[in-house]
Amino acid sequence: MFTSVGVPDFDAGQERTTPVGADVLDDWGARFVAQLAAPRAQRLSVTIADTTQQVLVDVEVGAWAALVQDGEHWIVRQGGPVRLWDAVGGHVLRWRASGSPALDRFQVTLTPEAQR
Repeated sequence: MFTSVGVPDFDAGQERTTPVGADVLDDWGARFVAQLAAPRAQRLSVTIADTTQQVLVDVEVGAWAALVQDGEHWIVRQGGPVRLWDAVGGHVLRWRASGSPALDRFQVTLTPEAQR
């Protein structure tokens, strides 16, 4: 849930470890794939109580994900009607499992029923 200034309540939401950390967004190819999963999400860094969180926010749907590195592991806390980081992580893992193909290998298919 967002407050009147549009900042998520980072104490709310569901927390878990994630195999895909926020550092994946430092790679341009992975960032492109992430944007396919969450096209309206904005990325920012927020420091609260000496802890820096990497945050994705989709204000249009009211969803957010905050990631914190804990040693060698990443922890994600998500809130809102969709799980942004689940979508991002799933796309990135599938892209990696396919050999991390270059962006010129991507294809878009448009039909009257859907686009993929």
